[in-house]
Amino acid sequence: MRTQVARYHATPNSSAIAGALGLILIVLLQGCSAMGPDEIVSLPPEQLAKLSDHDICRGLALYKGNANLAAEAQRRDLGDCSADHFLCVSWGAKPGSPEYAQCRLEMARARLLPPSPVAR
Repeated sequence: MRTQVARYHATPNSSAIAGALGLILIVLLQGCSAMGPDEIVSLPPEQLAKLSDHDICRGLALYKGNANLAAEAQRRDLGDCSADHFLCVSWGAKPGSPEYAQCRLEMARARLLPPSPVAR
């Protein structure tokens, strides 16, 4: 009795190739779109309007006196750009509302509390 041995030719996996190409594309695009605060601060108001909230806050953190960044942050209601601000807004509290003030107060109080004991 004769046994046949199947021969398999290694062929590139198309989904692996697509994934690798996608990863390369993402890396290249991030390099193109990543802007440093020095570049952000020099943008005119029309271009600042196209940036993310994170980019506006990052630029404002380093250039507090920049009128264009401050105006854009105010236009977007970014408050003080703190994590507490974004958390309260994500919970539905509008800046300037009583709910927002209460949320910010609770956030400040929570930071003053001692850490809870770990259950053993």
